[in-house]
Amino acid sequence: ITTRARFGRAPTTLCPPKAFVQREENSRTPPAELLLSWAHGYNGSASPSSLHWISANEFVFPVAAIGVVQSLDPPKQRFFRGHSKEITCLTYNAARGICASGQSAPHSGKPFICLWRADDCRLQTVLSFHDAQILSLCFNAEGTLLFSMGRDDAHTLAVWDKLLPPQPRGRAEEQAFAASLPIVRREPISRVATGKVPAFAMVAMKTSTTSANGSSSTQFAAYDAGGAKGFGVYLKFWTCVESKASKETIVELLGKNGIFPSPGPRQVLFCSWTSQGQCIACGDDGGFYLFEGNTAFSRKICTGSLGFGIEVPNQCYLFGGKDAVIYFGDLRLPKQEKSRSGPGGKGAAVPSNDGWLTALHLKDMGGSLACVSARLRLNSAAINPDGLVLIGTADHHLLLVHAGRRRLVRVLHAAHSGEVLALCHHPNDDLRLCLTGASDGTVRFWDLEGHSPVVGRVIDFCREGPWWPAGRVTYHAGSARGVFSMAFRSSGELLAIGHGEGTLRILSFPDLQPIFETSTSKKREPLSDIKFSQQGDILAVASWDQAVYIYHLSGTLNSTVVSLQHVFRGNSSSVTHLQLSADGLTLMTNSKDNQVLFFDTFSGERLIGQMGIRDKEWDTPWTCPCGWPVIGMWAANKGFDGSDINACCTIVSESGALLASGDDDRQVKLYRFPAVAEDQGFRAYDAHAGHVTGVYFARVPPAAPPPVAVSRGRAAGAHVAPAPVQPKQTRAGWQLLSVAGDDHALLQWDVHRLLPNEEPSATRQLAWQETRSRSAAAEMQLGAQPRPKERSKSTDKASKSQPSRAVTAAAASPSPWATDVDADPPSTEFRPSSRATRAAEAPEGGLRAEVRRPPWGLLEDLPVHARSGAGGVPPAGVRQRGMQGGAQRATSDGAAGGVTAELDHHVSHISSGRPMALDLAGMSTAARDELTHHGIQRGQGSTRFATPQNSVTGIRPQSAVMSRRE
Repeated sequence: ITTRARFGRAPTTLCPPKAFVQREENSRTPPAELLLSWAHGYNGSASPSSLHWISANEFVFPVAAIGVVQSLDPPKQRFFRGHSKEITCLTYNAARGICASGQSAPHSGKPFICLWRADDCRLQTVLSFHDAQILSLCFNAEGTLLFSMGRDDAHTLAVWDKLLPPQPRGRAEEQAFAASLPIVRREPISRVATGKVPAFAMVAMKTSTTSANGSSSTQFAAYDAGGAKGFGVYLKFWTCVESKASKETIVELLGKNGIFPSPGPRQVLFCSWTSQGQCIACGDDGGFYLFEGNTAFSRKICTGSLGFGIEVPNQCYLFGGKDAVIYFGDLRLPKQEKSRSGPGGKGAAVPSNDGWLTALHLKDMGGSLACVSARLRLNSAAINPDGLVLIGTADHHLLLVHAGRRRLVRVLHAAHSGEVLALCHHPNDDLRLCLTGASDGTVRFWDLEGHSPVVGRVIDFCREGPWWPAGRVTYHAGSARGVFSMAFRSSGELLAIGHGEGTLRILSFPDLQPIFETSTSKKREPLSDIKFSQQGDILAVASWDQAVYIYHLSGTLNSTVVSLQHVFRGNSSSVTHLQLSADGLTLMTNSKDNQVLFFDTFSGERLIGQMGIRDKEWDTPWTCPCGWPVIGMWAANKGFDGSDINACCTIVSESGALLASGDDDRQVKLYRFPAVAEDQGFRAYDAHAGHVTGVYFARVPPAAPPPVAVSRGRAAGAHVAPAPVQPKQTRAGWQLLSVAGDDHALLQWDVHRLLPNEEPSATRQLAWQETRSRSAAAEMQLGAQPRPKERSKSTDKASKSQPSRAVTAAAASPSPWATDVDADPPSTEFRPSSRATRAAEAPEGGLRAEVRRPPWGLLEDLPVHARSGAGGVPPAGVRQRGMQGGAQRATSDGAAGGVTAELDHHVSHISSGRPMALDLAGMSTAARDELTHHGIQRGQGSTRFATPQNSVTGIRPQSAVMSRRE
């Protein structure tokens, strides 16, 4: 018996196992869900003003399509996941406790701005107006106005008011209020075309000014942030004046260009405001410019570019250069222009004649920064009341510095600067060690239990000389064009790395010394996949030159002999994935054209028939996107091309056998395994901002909680110490790791088992576009408020206002985590301890600060972590679904951030030649509405896709004065 399957557009014949029986439950959605527990990484490409402290302990930043709110002690993360594309800018208003985030333009439709509460990451309002990417955002001091800049041809500046819906008055209104969120608005109160030069960042003054006649004014600065090359320097000060006349409020926007001394900078890289209402501007010429009004006084800080400048306590300035040098300066500057040569890249502390400036290298500020392998280009900063400074870099690193002590506390986040192409996990589950490789030629290590990049280990294959001291970064300089694949030997003592120019390297672990190196492909094609056999004696290497290279390994670790045994050819396209059998004697290959071939690794021959291997036991986990056990994965995604599913991985857990996949729709999907049904159910999750290139299930070892003290009986007045009760071992769990190509994020998902009658932790939410077809009366019944009428005081007339739109939303719940930032520098002595020992030593009901070393030991300084012994599973929050999600049928939900999609069982037959046709017979109303919203027109029992029509909004002239009725 054979099965005719279709992988994308490629039909293939496969043989199922002889004893396999298809059951109805195999096609259902999996009895488990994914809960996002931690997001590693930081988006240094976002607007420089996207890093904010929420309190002395919490801060917010963007990564991928997620807004992350992270606390330092205890370390926790909660997530806002209401965007469909990468977050390009984020701002926060402390007066109202709300965040605003904008995104890049989707493939169809408009980008949008989300306003959400920082305390629970719940979406409140959606602003949809700009036709292109949202460049920058900022609030006024009171949080009543929001300014947004779009990347359309005129770079329109929009002003928004009435940002939040009215709060409920009593419990009777709470349910109706929750049902009315989010409120959607599509017309700002004012808009101005700013010109040809884009402003990639905006920052508002910390206070607003109120005049005697009752009018209030807000001043904010818009600047190019280094993103508008070729246009010249751009810094413009805008003043937004609100004045009341009778029952109307007049809003007026006035702009003035900043005036720089000559010679001035070519670009303004960063701006901030002092407590005295002065604007600090940092230029690419290394100059620091202090503006009073729109006129600047300058001071030379360094010879290179000056990345940021902020005011810190004790009348000081804190500057950061693009050469990873931090400068401390006195606040009391002379008002005449002065010029001096700064220390530049050398980093020596060279004070000026008046002694106001000192400079320190990051690597000389204590702590450790050995998780990077190049000079960090500092480009953003934010300070909290305790003097802790968050420093973001263009290299996607997030650092914590203590300004008062002038030392580096820790590296909070790190990321690759290139596209992440490789993901693997150490075979020893107790190490909780993950590796990622990228097109920038680096390999990074991640501590999954400590939720941090491993300090002290980076492999760099591209740079010729180390910037950091020898021993902190392992350099293997050469002509490597990125890291495409990685794999550990089953013993964990060897690490194989495949490069983009066809080089295969084998390193020892953990010392990362070279064992073997060869150029496998004469055409210098990338090595797309690497697999070790379970026995560790066979290494299979897939190449884009349409060949698979089989190496034999023998000898000990110190004298490993690697020899080429076979070269398999026969694939009609580049080989992308490999799968070895459990005994290592059979190899399966996938290629770019979705061809599936089988080879004998012992004889070196290709296996023509499949009947002899249909019951072959394959190595775990299964990682080939094409094969009989995963044909239902393609049936569930009927519109996919053959290259749209990039990776998959399987586990056998307490929830049964599960299959996870990553695709070009930026989604992670979860299925039952084997997934072979024609109507295969699944759950889908949004969080990544790029095509998902790797997924991997990692086992979480069981951990013993700290012992519980129980008091024994005692006589009156006698003192008896409590007897510790030995706790039971907690059950081992699983986590899914996922990486995407270019969103600079590594995500950890907890695999949560669903009980028989348990609903997924999140209630399904409709995307706000689905309400477009509803009438205004229906919207008013949901609690939406109509837009007030507007009139213009100038010749620029306001466009007709549109009523707000509302959709269903659910409440979000927080999630737990922890770290000590103010502890003394840790000892460098390495004293290993087991997980159970660490848990037993922790005080009851509290956290214990400890030095957490990478499990395989290092000799460098390390940050301090405070943990609770056993990492808890965070409760699920409610996620606001991506606003521009793809046309998928969903009946279950995503939580404060992910989409959980269950496939309605209405998929065409696997071998059908109509991949875009869907049968609507018996489909649920919610599923039909979902399809109709995404441009699928209803027909007689089938559907067809239609192209949506987008309207074009006009642009107002440079000067605009708007009014609105109270």
